[in-house]
Amino acid sequence: MGFGFDGSLVIPRNPSVSTPDAAIDCFNRVKAALLLGGVPLNATNQSMIAFGELKKTGYFRYTRTLGAEAQIARALQERGAGSLLSIDLIDSRALSEEEIVKAFEIGQHIFEKFSRLNPEFLTRSFASLWRMEARDALIVGWVACEQVIEQYWVDLFLKDKASYRLSDRRKRLAKAQNVAQKMDLLLQSNLISEELYLQLSAARKGRNDFAHKGGAVDIHVAEKCAMGLVMLITEYLAAQGITADTKLLFSYVQNRESHSKSTAVNGVQKAADVDWRSPKFWRPVFAIPGDENWNGSEELVDGIELYNPTDDGS
Repeated sequence: MGFGFDGSLVIPRNPSVSTPDAAIDCFNRVKAALLLGGVPLNATNQSMIAFGELKKTGYFRYTRTLGAEAQIARALQERGAGSLLSIDLIDSRALSEEEIVKAFEIGQHIFEKFSRLNPEFLTRSFASLWRMEARDALIVGWVACEQVIEQYWVDLFLKDKASYRLSDRRKRLAKAQNVAQKMDLLLQSNLISEELYLQLSAARKGRNDFAHKGGAVDIHVAEKCAMGLVMLITEYLAAQGITADTKLLFSYVQNRESHSKSTAVNGVQKAADVDWRSPKFWRPVFAIPGDENWNGSEELVDGIELYNPTDDGS
């Protein structure tokens, strides 16, 4: 796999990566390692996938895209994007080869220990949190938590005879499906800390409430889920005697708001917070009916009725 100067991840023609789904899995395995190593990137989805041609010189060109995000990348590459899309190139995020290689080596050392953890769920859970997509962050993040809990269950709990004492009891526990029961027994066996147990319990309750009742998801519950996932990874490594620096993972959750502005997942900036002396490039915003500078007809579209939110209806 290679990295393009525009940030694209490129896989040369390979029989083992012959479908979009296989490519998505491959990209997300790399991005999961980078995330764990300190370089967070958005999870790859179908909209980002494209086919292309790779020259012997190392340059490549998109030839067919499968979604809107890949189409935008192609337009930027071919200098065919409009001025509005090109604005993102002014302050684009820059990563060096040294940063990428170092992050991948560190992250791969961690990620390879978690054979049950799906890389897409790991990367999507954090990316969704940074975008303030609380529902997706909680749902996807909780699946990732369950996958790591299962690894605790199989690798640490069931292999420790002191945890279950009787072989018949082990057979029954090996078939256990209830994640709440597993969490309780992991806590009682001192395989997870009480703080981690409380984080997971809050996330599990939030996920179950959403699954059965619907409605909105509190972003703070999604944060607890992400924190639980980070603590699961950290405590599992410690239990296995593996030395790994996971401070950056904690910072992803603790500094969510500031972090989102420094990554490809940008936050929304209020006009009052902008230093208007700094912009170097300007373009007009075209007027539409209703704007102060609209000079056309003021005729209303049939069937449109504006609602005043301050009107009490009396």
